[in-house]
Amino acid sequence: MHSRFGAGHMSVVRMAMLLVAAWVSVNLPGCGSRQGSYVDVEGSVSVDGKPAAGATVMFFPTHSSARYVSTGQVGDDGKFKLVTETKPGVPVGNYEVTVTWPDPSAKPSDAQRMQGIVEDGPDVLNGRYANRNASGLIADIEKGQKEVGPFALKSK
Repeated sequence: MHSRFGAGHMSVVRMAMLLVAAWVSVNLPGCGSRQGSYVDVEGSVSVDGKPAAGATVMFFPTHSSARYVSTGQVGDDGKFKLVTETKPGVPVGNYEVTVTWPDPSAKPSDAQRMQGIVEDGPDVLNGRYANRNASGLIADIEKGQKEVGPFALKSK
């Protein structure tokens, strides 16, 4: 098959397409590698002054072009580390934060476990911090930052 354009033209077109594809993969959220843009931060969550062991923290980016959500699980010491798209850390930016804390005393029954039904208990915080638009929790993550929060929540 012959083109009406010379071989040099095809090389230029191919190079331009490769450059565009590379730019898109690096610059679109959720695509490619964002090396250097992740910050490995640690935070803490307490409820009524006590560590909220087992709570889930979610960071929702406030800029509309971002598609990722960063999450963390609160440990027995009340601390969490964020993970974004299976990578440790969180991208630099502004976030709305939610916290839910399944009741640790609500355990699935033996029958539920045998059927593979394992549901979290009801939210100890009664959904007070579960809605990103109403939680009142925000975070600004900057390059080089090591800690975020602390988030000192009230159960009532």
